[in-house]
Amino acid sequence: MSIKKWGPLAGVAFVSLVGLASVWHHRELAASSAQACPAGYELRDPQRLAQEYNPAFAQAHRDEIAGKFGGSVCVSKGLLPESMAEVSERLDDLLGMLGVVPDGAPRRAVQQKALLATQSAQIANSAGHWQAYGTAPQVEDPKYVGAIGDDGIHKVSGRTDSFAYDADHKRLFAAVGNGGIWYTEATGGDLSKLGDHWTSISDALPTLINSAVAWTKAQGGRVLVLTGEHTQGGNAYTGLGAYWSGDLGQTWHHATGVPDAALSFKIAVDPSNPNIVYAATGKGLFRSTDAGASYVNVKLPVSADCAGIETLGACQFANFVTDVVIKQPGGTSKFTCDAKGCPVLAAVGFRSGALPYPDGKPQSPGNGLYRSATGEAGSFAMVGNYAAVGPEPVGFTTRSRIGRIELGNAIGDAQDHGYVYALVQDAGYLNGDIPMLDIDADVKNPALPTPCDQVIGVIVDQSTADLCARLASKIPSATNINGVFVSSDFGDTWTRLADDKKLTYNPATGSSLVPVVALGVGPGVQTWYDMWIKPDPTQADPLQGVPTRLTFGMEEIWKNRLPLPQNGVLQQTPEDYKVFGTYFAGGTCLFLIGQAGVTPSTPVCPTYDGVINGTTTHPDQHDGIYIPDDKGGVWLFVGNDGGIYKQYSADPNSDDFANNKWGDGVNNDRYTFMTYGIAVAKDGTVYYGLQDNASGKIDPKDNFRSVRVHVGDGMWCAVDPDNANVAYYSTPELAVVVTKDGGVTQNSIAPSSALIGTAHFLSPYSLDPLDSKHLVMAGSKVAESLKGADTSSSDSDWSLAFDLGSDAATGAVHTSRSRMLDVVGDAIYAGWCGPCNLAGSNVQFQRGIATNVGGDKPAKKGSTDGWHQAKMAGLPNRYIYSIKIDPSDVRTIYVTLGGYSTARWAPPGQYYDKNANIGSGHVFVSHDAGDSFADVSGDLPDTVVSYLLLRGTQMIVGTDIGVFISSDLSGAHWAPLGDLPNVPVNQLVLKPGDDTQLFAATFGRGVQLFQFGGGTTTGGTTGGTTTGGTTTGGGSGGGGALPLSLLIGLGGLAALRRRRSVH
Repeated sequence: MSIKKWGPLAGVAFVSLVGLASVWHHRELAASSAQACPAGYELRDPQRLAQEYNPAFAQAHRDEIAGKFGGSVCVSKGLLPESMAEVSERLDDLLGMLGVVPDGAPRRAVQQKALLATQSAQIANSAGHWQAYGTAPQVEDPKYVGAIGDDGIHKVSGRTDSFAYDADHKRLFAAVGNGGIWYTEATGGDLSKLGDHWTSISDALPTLINSAVAWTKAQGGRVLVLTGEHTQGGNAYTGLGAYWSGDLGQTWHHATGVPDAALSFKIAVDPSNPNIVYAATGKGLFRSTDAGASYVNVKLPVSADCAGIETLGACQFANFVTDVVIKQPGGTSKFTCDAKGCPVLAAVGFRSGALPYPDGKPQSPGNGLYRSATGEAGSFAMVGNYAAVGPEPVGFTTRSRIGRIELGNAIGDAQDHGYVYALVQDAGYLNGDIPMLDIDADVKNPALPTPCDQVIGVIVDQSTADLCARLASKIPSATNINGVFVSSDFGDTWTRLADDKKLTYNPATGSSLVPVVALGVGPGVQTWYDMWIKPDPTQADPLQGVPTRLTFGMEEIWKNRLPLPQNGVLQQTPEDYKVFGTYFAGGTCLFLIGQAGVTPSTPVCPTYDGVINGTTTHPDQHDGIYIPDDKGGVWLFVGNDGGIYKQYSADPNSDDFANNKWGDGVNNDRYTFMTYGIAVAKDGTVYYGLQDNASGKIDPKDNFRSVRVHVGDGMWCAVDPDNANVAYYSTPELAVVVTKDGGVTQNSIAPSSALIGTAHFLSPYSLDPLDSKHLVMAGSKVAESLKGADTSSSDSDWSLAFDLGSDAATGAVHTSRSRMLDVVGDAIYAGWCGPCNLAGSNVQFQRGIATNVGGDKPAKKGSTDGWHQAKMAGLPNRYIYSIKIDPSDVRTIYVTLGGYSTARWAPPGQYYDKNANIGSGHVFVSHDAGDSFADVSGDLPDTVVSYLLLRGTQMIVGTDIGVFISSDLSGAHWAPLGDLPNVPVNQLVLKPGDDTQLFAATFGRGVQLFQFGGGTTTGGTTGGTTTGGTTTGGGSGGGGALPLSLLIGLGGLAALRRRRSVH
């Protein structure tokens, strides 16, 4: 509906936001010194902060930001929303994903691993067992709160993407996006016990990248799984199709028909016939009639050219089916399904919509809604009354603005099952179209009201008008949400319940992010990544059967404020929806406000009331499920980047859902952390960085607890091997801090961009294993410090070693990412890429290696001596994941490769790719400081190799499917190392002083430890103080030992093994 219809209410809402901004300005009175900021906050320049979040927005609003915020403000040190710069980076990665993984490559890699496992006795040191190092959940300890503050999120685990409930056995299944499938039971039939304990049932799957799970009663009961992530992020992992198990995961069976190398979004079972199953994937919608044993593509009519296309080319993104729902029989209308199946509604929702390729072809020509009366292949047609232009609430959003879509339908016995709800991400906003106007970007209608008229209804004063006019200019929006919609006829006609104005720019919602809108980040900014919507099946209008409680998730969790029918008739004011799972809690928020200079009291959060926000859910919501009890109440479980949370409501009037009822979540037992980097000290202390779950440490003297010591997205780590109290950890873009007391206190040490240049989300830093005072960072420039733990963020503590340069054809800066950096004494090698992907155009991927070894002067730490670009003859032109220096000869380096960027679904050979040096192999060695390379991949499976270390005369590598060890340094033969499931590994570290202990940073199963039988005889590098990891943001884990059924017929693969010699 038009915000103009709100009239004065809209003006009040907007003025409230402006007024709040003016209160922030007074914050300077209470924050004139660093001591004025409470624990967990720091003084920041609001202009620079806005520039980090949303550069174009900050540039356009420079004067307003200065006038409203002043020169400084207390800002949370972490738990920050994702910046628009990060969104842009990931969007660039996504736009380059115009190809597919070569046919069969992922499955062949898994099969090759299984074959090598049968021959592992031939490879020394390959036998053994991995064990978790650390415990779940990660906890917040008051000892460290002084450094990081209390954000109300005290216990977390890995990201959870999907739920399924077996009502007969009272079992809840959860798909942990990179940690496999887990389940919990209601002990003694008591639903309140659900979530107390969890059990993994997926270690025998060929991949733990599982983002969708379902349960069917058919065939005696089966767990159904789709592999591949659902996040549409630039770092997302693809899967290996669909699987089913009839014995709770003891054995798994591959289902035919669902293609490999696809993202997965939803698996749904027909309620009238449990043999009928639907799989929504990034390559189309697939239907099974045999309880998930086999599937066929229903070929949604997205366009004449792209219907049913599963392969590379211009239709690559045309069949992103982001959700599917099935109409439930019964309800108030006593609906019955056809014998062939119930009606099915599917959503096609590629996040960039019809954004054109360079040749003008739309990336997804058919984003929208498709329905069939029976679900049979060939029976679907587009449905929905799409709005031609925007302000009225009648109709679904205009098709050119449709991005990702999530659906939720009415299934309660007292509900009308024709009702279905949709949460829609705005492709136009993501692509940079005009914000705050829900109109077709292609429609030019001079008769439309002015932007400010639509936004606030009344121009209050000139400053408000100026700010509004600037907001409505063609600059990035503070959100990516389009709106919430309802249909009463299962998709034919739609009404908008809420748009971005009601959700993003409205202080009345209680969202923690509304106060940040003025800096370009607001509610819904990450809806291309995180969203779900569901009506409560226990609540309905007794006259019409309309659901009266609606919940949905974006960064936060929302619901309707009053228990009114959610049909679009009564949803006419800004007060309709509120947040009950806030982004911040426990007294924490992004900005603090004081008392407008009246008193010198401690600043507080503008959304904190002292009670309601004591605890909250982790941000970034991915799924929710209602489980009714037999007393008329209902349990709500939600999955997000921090794991699983639940709460109970007896009824909406006397016992409604509330922010103070989430507690600490239900995250016991699930050791499913997504670990980027680790560092290990001699005493066994491990520091780690987690995707969206901060940095932490595991101390053997503290019962191996996983304890949070920092904030935000945890990245790489380093530690003084002789003193575990001295450690380094970071958030993205080289925001590195150092602690001298084991994490109790910490100080920033990152220099300015004059020294590190442009830092990427995953730019690396390393601590010299020979000199604990020698620290190296690499963004688009390489910088060194020789002060170790005494380093500060002052540029005077750092020296510029080398500028990595830029691409002559495109101007793209060369940036170091992942583990492209290594240092041993004076020797430094820094890899780079730029452009790092094709980014939806015909620009070409480039990579390189800069070093100070073998140059015109001998390498010397802290100087520019010897720096140059290596020649790299023989090294394929693909993404460098890691570089490892041989400590016995610094002219010898090992390099590991992937495809392009870190997007596994954007491989070499994609649309517009002109790369003549793609090559093959993933592990290479140079003995002349990077001027020439030889392939030492041998019979290693054809998969991304993200990290390498040396142990004696053997190489050990981390890959997307686990850890492998070589027969020797020639790499002729490889074997899986131990029994680690097929989970991506980002970094490997040998314990300093004891190379019998190998630690792995996995992206789905936390920190893992492998114990060798004895020490090496020739010695090896410990790597204990280097940082590392690879770019995997939003990625997933692997599987486990493969069932014998997958080994059948693999004998012939032995003949395909490649043998390469060093030359």
